[in-house]
Amino acid sequence: MESLNQGDSSHVTSNKISTEYIKVPLNQKFIPKGAMAFFILLIVLCLVIWFGIYFLMLERS
Repeated sequence: MESLNQGDSSHVTSNKISTEYIKVPLNQKFIPKGAMAFFILLIVLCLVIWFGIYFLMLERS
């Protein structure tokens, strides 16, 4: 642990940053389908919880 505090960088294999990029044709547009599906499922989950609590409170009153 002391060697890390003294600036020992022998555990680092390379300090170069990778500059490789994924080439995508210009006519293709990126549509984050997974992110949109996750967001929709998150909204549905919130609505289920919201209405579950709502109907539970109506039942108790």
